[in-house]
Amino acid sequence: MRTEEAFDGDGWFRTGDIGRFDALGNLTIVDRKKELIVTSGGKNISPALLESALKESTLIGQACVVGDGRSMITALLVLDPETAPAWARERGLPTVLGELVKTPELLARIEPTWRTRTSGSTPSSGSGTAPCSPMPGCPTPTC
Repeated sequence: MRTEEAFDGDGWFRTGDIGRFDALGNLTIVDRKKELIVTSGGKNISPALLESALKESTLIGQACVVGDGRSMITALLVLDPETAPAWARERGLPTVLGELVKTPELLARIEPTWRTRTSGSTPSSGSGTAPCSPMPGCPTPTC
């Protein structure tokens, strides 16, 4: 999908979510427009079930699965800001999340959960430096 196709005519990003504005004009995400992701190969995947399963790992605080119309699904995993540093400290690893995500030890800990839930695909790590959190004036976590 090209960038301009990801936005509607009013400039809203097409997330597939359903939202509601409150009396103050704040947008709250209340549901998904559809409950299944359909990959370009026709495979139906429940993002909610996969996100829930991924968060079974005590190190993962948040998970968001995307991939509608794509050949592969992608999950954005955010480390739990309390559990992950404690786990890292016990192993002599960096406790700063942005550094911890680059360690092979963390990937080795999370990879079995990922492989079990995604039919064996290979995860890769990013270098995010902070958990998703509400931005000033935003009612939902944003990265």
